[in-house]
Amino acid sequence: MSSLEIAELTGKLLGHVTRDIRTMLDEIGEDAPKFGAIYSDAYGREKSCYRLIQFWRGVLHLRL
Repeated sequence: MSSLEIAELTGKLLGHVTRDIRTMLDEIGEDAPKFGAIYSDAYGREKSCYRLIQFWRGVLHLRL
């Protein structure tokens, strides 16, 4: 799941979602750029987002 998908599902602004993700990654000591990705917006501009598949795998690993 990406930060863009989370923003769409929750109705939050993408900027707020990415801020919250950065905060959560900092809190658990993960490197935010490791989860970075690029997507094209409706105007064809490249924007940054987070891909969290690896993040959730890491969280599950820590909890097991």
